[in-house]
Amino acid sequence: MKKIHLIPLFLLLLLYNCKKEKKSNTKTTVLIGTVIDRKASKHLSLIEKTGDYRVNAKKIPIKNGKFIYTIKSNFIQEYQMAFNDELEKGYWMAVRFFNDKDTINFTLYQPEKYNDNIILGGTLNKRRKEYISEQTSLFYSKINTINLTKVDSLSKINQWNSKQVSELYNILSKEKDFNKRNDLYKKINDLRVKKEDLTPQARFWQDKIDSIIKDYQNWNDNFIITDNTLLGFSLLVDQLYSNTYEKNFNFLTLEKKLKNYQSKFKKHPYNQLSKNLLNGIKNAKKGGYYSDFESRTADNKQIKASSIVTKNKLTLIDLWAPWCGPCIAKSKKLKPEYLKLHKKGLEVFAVIGGINKKEKYTEAKNKYQYPWKINYEINNEFNIWDKYNISRSGGSQFLVNKKGKILAVNPEPKVIDSILNTIQKP
Repeated sequence: MKKIHLIPLFLLLLLYNCKKEKKSNTKTTVLIGTVIDRKASKHLSLIEKTGDYRVNAKKIPIKNGKFIYTIKSNFIQEYQMAFNDELEKGYWMAVRFFNDKDTINFTLYQPEKYNDNIILGGTLNKRRKEYISEQTSLFYSKINTINLTKVDSLSKINQWNSKQVSELYNILSKEKDFNKRNDLYKKINDLRVKKEDLTPQARFWQDKIDSIIKDYQNWNDNFIITDNTLLGFSLLVDQLYSNTYEKNFNFLTLEKKLKNYQSKFKKHPYNQLSKNLLNGIKNAKKGGYYSDFESRTADNKQIKASSIVTKNKLTLIDLWAPWCGPCIAKSKKLKPEYLKLHKKGLEVFAVIGGINKKEKYTEAKNKYQYPWKINYEINNEFNIWDKYNISRSGGSQFLVNKKGKILAVNPEPKVIDSILNTIQKP
């Protein structure tokens, strides 16, 4: 009888294992590439669309002008690659592709021949190539012509920037103090807003460029609305990322487009990512409300920001990366004022992000010796930067009251003191 029972048990285990294998959605994609005339390029850095080359890039060695690499993912999504020598210089032209076929073949050239790059394999990659081709012929080629024939010629004879802006740039080139440089950039930006940053000739051609860009934005919006593939969703996420520097950004219009894609791709990572980014755009500003989040303490315990926010008159949510100079400068400025402000009701909830291992957190914490507790997040584990609309940046500070309202962004210590004094008044 025992033997009779062993056979069905074995079959059940076999069937169970088969079912488990069928449930696996892991997709394997092999990247095979040829690199042309790039002797200085020793490797490529690979990230997901949501990644950061400084934090979680995978290295792909280039040997004798060839590379091969295998990606394993549970989702079809956009990836980006950049050459090491470009990244080291601080500017790069990313090679973008989707992992929607078992094998993707690449032929990659020098930066000046970027448009000659070839990516073969996958429906989405083919569609993206068509999208880029039309985009270039309709808009970018026109802008490039103006840049080569007008912008460059006016710049060579110092007739592009207005006299005021030229003087400010001259001072900026000699100024080393961070705060003074920041003030100079603000003055330049104010002149841009007033359209006093360019000479009359330059303004004429800049208006032409702005008009072409506006036409492109309308064309791009129409493409996204009608596309309904992951390419369209990926382009929408790009628009969310661009909100901090796109002057015509309108999240109300974008939100309508997002709902269609979020409904179609309910289980895709871009769904939650887009929700986090949109929430940050709406709320992570003066007058908005903070988003609660978790981070890790020095002893690896998880702690919520709300555990501090609800217990103090004011909480400064200080999000920073060890490689972010401006972030560190702000914290250093607060350090000598902290005890005085703390007695009045301020607490700091600090999180180090933009890191891929705990050792970098420990090193930064020990280096600066701030008088407040510092937590951390590795590899965007809790999506904090996305929730605060500071993705792809070093960080920012948000001054929050007990009810969670954001009273100031990147406030000076004197501003915090002034607000605390106001709260303390009967």
